[in-house]
This record gives sequence, C-alpha cells and structure tokens, in this order.
Amino acid sequence: MRKAKTNKINFIAIEGLDGSGKSTISKSIAKKTESIYLTTPSEVDKEERELYDSKGFSCLDRFLFYANCTVKTADQINELIKSKKRVVLDRYFYSTLAYHLPFCKDINDEHINIFDNIIRPDLIIYVTADYEITVNRINQRTMIEKNDKLYLAQSPENHSLIHSQYLKSFDVPYLQVCNNGTLEDSITKIERLLC
Repeated sequence: MRKAKTNKINFIAIEGLDGSGKSTISKSIAKKTESIYLTTPSEVDKEERELYDSKGFSCLDRFLFYANCTVKTADQINELIKSKKRVVLDRYFYSTLAYHLPFCKDINDEHINIFDNIIRPDLIIYVTADYEITVNRINQRTMIEKNDKLYLAQSPENHSLIHSQYLKSFDVPYLQVCNNGTLEDSITKIERLLC
C-alpha cells in the first residue's frame, strides 16, 4: 500500500461491516488528523433510524431512508470543506449500497443515481474483519441496537456478499485494512499510511 498524504486529503470516509471497528477507528483518525468527525445516519436521525431498522419496512424503504441521510450529510460536508475544515466520516453511501444492493431487488438505477452528484471522499479507509470476529465484537457491546440485530441475523455468506458489494461500489482510491487483531494495531497501521 502507498502512503496517502493527509495534507492533500480533506475528506476521508471510513467504511466496513458492522463490528469491524470502523467507528472506533473513525474517531481516532479524526482526532489524529484534526478533522471533524461525522457519522451517517447522524445523531439527529438516530430515532428515525431505529424505526426503519425495525421490521415492517421494506428493503427499499430502508435504502431510501439511508440514502436521504447520506445526501443530507454530503451537503454538510460540502459546507465544512468550503470553510477549510477536514472531515472524517463514519459510513457513507458505499455502506448504503453494500448493505442493500445484494438483497433488495426493488432498487433500480434511478434509486442508485441519487448518489451521482454528491461529494466524493478523497480517500476511503475500508476496515475488514472476519465474520466470527465481527459477530463476537457486536455481542460484546453493552447496548445492541436494532441495526446490530439485523446484522447478527446475517449469515457468513451474506457477510461475503456485503464485502463484495463494497469493493464493487468504491469509485475513489481506498486503503483496505484488516482489523482481525487489536484496534490499536489497526489504528497505528492506518496512521503510518496517512503520514
């Protein structure tokens, strides 16, 4: 892997499956690079997210909810970058595509084109971990949210489908980091690559 010069990077998206360690890594990278930390869906959308992650909503409804959250966050990122701020984002539209396209037959090109005109990150850091490790990490959380339960209902085969869709969706440079070990080791590895 080549090193990425952070002085030329204004927007980093951290992507990865649930339980891969991406949120912890996102917060650490934001602090290290003196960037603003954001997440999608945002805290403002958290209550609505709980609703959409409940049973009763179609896969397309969930996709459109997450797409809308992403577009709102993209607008916020545009404004931050215009004001010379740097951003580290925990999940972007790549997650929306990866978690929905393999399973939702109702999603068409018109739905996917929602993302055509939103800002792209300068770099994606794609955090991976083996299925068993992600499940163990989720089960160790003190509070398991509805979206975690949806992930835990997935099989190792679905984990592989989501991973493959991530790789198909990336349209900017990315660094793939395996986080099967400790978070500290992965964070150190990423920090070395960004310096």
